[in-house]
Amino acid sequence: MKSTHVERGLLGALILRPGLLEDSDLRDFDFPAGRLREVFSALATIWEESRPAEIDPVILAERIGGNGAGEFIGGLLDGGITLDPGTFRGRVSEARKRALTTRILGTIERQAKGGELDLDEVQGDLEAYRALSEPGVDAPPGLMRLMAVDPVPVDWIWRNYLPIGQGSLISGDPGDGKTWIGLDLAARLSLGAGWPDGSAGDAPANSIYLSLEDNAADTLRPRLDSLGGDPDRVFILSMKRPELLNLSMGAGLKALEHEAAVIGNVRLVVVDPILDFSGRVKANAAEEVRAFLEPLIEMARRQRFALVIISHLNKDASMKAMYRTMGTTSGWLGRCRAGFYLFRDPDDRNTRILHCQKANLAPQEPPQIAFTIEDGRVVYRDPGQQIDPDADLGATPGQGREFSAAAEWLKTVLSDGPVDVKDLMRMGKEEGGFSQAALYRAKDKLGIKPTLHGFGRFKTSQWELPGRTS
Repeated sequence: MKSTHVERGLLGALILRPGLLEDSDLRDFDFPAGRLREVFSALATIWEESRPAEIDPVILAERIGGNGAGEFIGGLLDGGITLDPGTFRGRVSEARKRALTTRILGTIERQAKGGELDLDEVQGDLEAYRALSEPGVDAPPGLMRLMAVDPVPVDWIWRNYLPIGQGSLISGDPGDGKTWIGLDLAARLSLGAGWPDGSAGDAPANSIYLSLEDNAADTLRPRLDSLGGDPDRVFILSMKRPELLNLSMGAGLKALEHEAAVIGNVRLVVVDPILDFSGRVKANAAEEVRAFLEPLIEMARRQRFALVIISHLNKDASMKAMYRTMGTTSGWLGRCRAGFYLFRDPDDRNTRILHCQKANLAPQEPPQIAFTIEDGRVVYRDPGQQIDPDADLGATPGQGREFSAAAEWLKTVLSDGPVDVKDLMRMGKEEGGFSQAALYRAKDKLGIKPTLHGFGRFKTSQWELPGRTS
């Protein structure tokens, strides 16, 4: 009963929406003694005084006082928890049951130490607990009530992108920058630097980078140096531990976990590419892939690191991007909690796009990120417009009614001159219901050559029919 996640969530929700107190019978002793109870008392007082729509965290911190009050309040608000009245009442019930359990156990402990037992107090607490408990049969041996599970927050090395204790998949064609991304993540982590989307980093930490495709001396070390990373914090494969070459076997798993524990403070493990370390696992067999990944992800959970596995794409351009990862989609992408594709911008082949295909644990799907590789550095920017990976990876063959209609529509729209791609994508969807994939394939068929205008975040792309004179 030591976890205070439920109580902290209630207080965070009340700061953002104190009106929930109006129909609530929350009391001071529903919260553990200490800062949590102090915050509730101050919060309830402010509500009674002025009925604000939202409570100012600075004013609340001043009310409770003491060192670290502001930081404590900020921690309660981390994630911006908002609860509807029904969910709020359920959380109140859960917090109250936890408080009653603590009181009952405390009473029993005092009696065991020779203290007097207040039967009326114990009976009242037990009756209150029974009233809060939902009626029903006991859970069967193979199941448990969700109420018995304490919710825990998700930890990240890169918020909304790479969760700690889980697997994340990055897929892309050769040469599209998968290793650059993996090493850039390790470099940033080694320095405690911020992440590509501008979010803040944490304290410097260690990484393990397993790779057979790239030589350490002419690729991995020079790239990490050019990225500005600390090579003392990045650990690579050594042939002194050949067990690490096969992570599908117990010896390989034990060796990796041992190395991570000896290094200490490992927050990222990259396996590039994963198939080189999967032994005899059949890449297209979902059950085998899941059985292979499960102990790796469990290790990540125990050792508190983010597991990033890198994969190539298959050659079937007729498939949607979701199914282009080499091997079974339900195995590789299905078992990972985050998944990303790397592909090149169809209008600017020097620009790569990191596209989120799956973000199960993120409160919101992270946006696309564009980057170029310049003088050994990975330079990130906002792509300006969301680019459909199907347009580049090949969602459908360039055939069929949608493709033909899209080509005719483009010829009509562009007959008066060039048009921004962003506007074309919007108009195509609104006027003809065309997918981005159909429009891009129609562009290629018609021989349309994109032209770039502007620089950086202001750069735009326009399409113009070939051979047209203004």
